[in-house]
Amino acid sequence: MSGEEWGLILLRLRRAIDDGISFGSTVKKIRDGLIEYLGIEKNLLHHPEIGPVKIKIVTGKAKHSNISVNMTPKFLDGWSNKKLLLSYGQRDANGHQFSLMKAIKFDDDKIKLSINEEKIELLCDCKAIGHWELAKITEKFRTQSTMLLCSFENRGENIITLSTVKLVQLETRLFESDFKQLIVDNHISPEFRMYIGENHEHCIQRAIPPGTVRDHGFSWRLKANLNSPLYHIETILR
Repeated sequence: MSGEEWGLILLRLRRAIDDGISFGSTVKKIRDGLIEYLGIEKNLLHHPEIGPVKIKIVTGKAKHSNISVNMTPKFLDGWSNKKLLLSYGQRDANGHQFSLMKAIKFDDDKIKLSINEEKIELLCDCKAIGHWELAKITEKFRTQSTMLLCSFENRGENIITLSTVKLVQLETRLFESDFKQLIVDNHISPEFRMYIGENHEHCIQRAIPPGTVRDHGFSWRLKANLNSPLYHIETILR
């Protein structure tokens, strides 16, 4: 994207604010409507100087912003998503007997994390079953480090319009130097998002064969307040 094209995006956002354009009443409808209005294919822009910029929609007064990246651990021999589910899965609200939909905290009892210089180990009952390479996780976060935060407000009668646009950048050097402590403090954690399919309505509607793993991926998520030193914020439109 050239500087001229970036300027055109900002001009359209300026008009959306000034004209009070409403794109819908849910985050998904607002995001899809805004993407169409901006004339782009997905919620990702490429700034001519700072690189990829993800468009993020928030409603109301946002106090925090999450960044998520997907990365599956490298399992040790004999371990897999399915074995993990069969060994530690729990019944969920949709009736799956073996399901894991939870964040892994550093100090959890059965499933937790251990950190050394190069790896983050996934422990089950205090035994390592897999790991992530620290450098690869931080690199993934670096590629998602810049966001165009588009804040929408309800003007009444379910009319929700764009109010401010902020450029939010993760302070990557501080983030990487504090990464291990952020894990210990549970500000960064991986999340399980998987279950084993069964012969019931939830899986039948989604064409998930019984006995197969429905894996939405391991999501590493940073949860930080927008006032945190981890973020540099510039209001560019209001």
